[in-house]
Amino acid sequence: IHPGVETRRCQYGNVALDFSVRQAALPEEDLSTAEANPYSTRTIPVERQLSKPALESWLKALPGSVLRAKGTVRTHEGWYLVDKTLDGLVLEPGSGVDEPVLVFIVHDEDEARLEEIARDLNDAG
Repeated sequence: IHPGVETRRCQYGNVALDFSVRQAALPEEDLSTAEANPYSTRTIPVERQLSKPALESWLKALPGSVLRAKGTVRTHEGWYLVDKTLDGLVLEPGSGVDEPVLVFIVHDEDEARLEEIARDLNDAG
């Protein structure tokens, strides 16, 4: 949300919004979500088989620059589906796949962090 925008909460979503005045700080052109928030993705093979607690700890410790991590990973306890967002982490038992991988999404300016994340993942134990 733009820092100058007033946030209002309501019970039923019945709020009168006034868009008649254009804010100077807002972009003039039409932007899609991807254009307004450019992001990069990278699929990283998970080369090591981790314990579930080690995987969970590693995922929870990811920096806030990682917007999402999703994929399938093999742990000592079996296969797990991973869905990590800024709001939380879900690890659910899953079935095996050919190759355990995680897909990471970061803002473009944080793309260089993906190499470090890949090294950390495959060095975690």
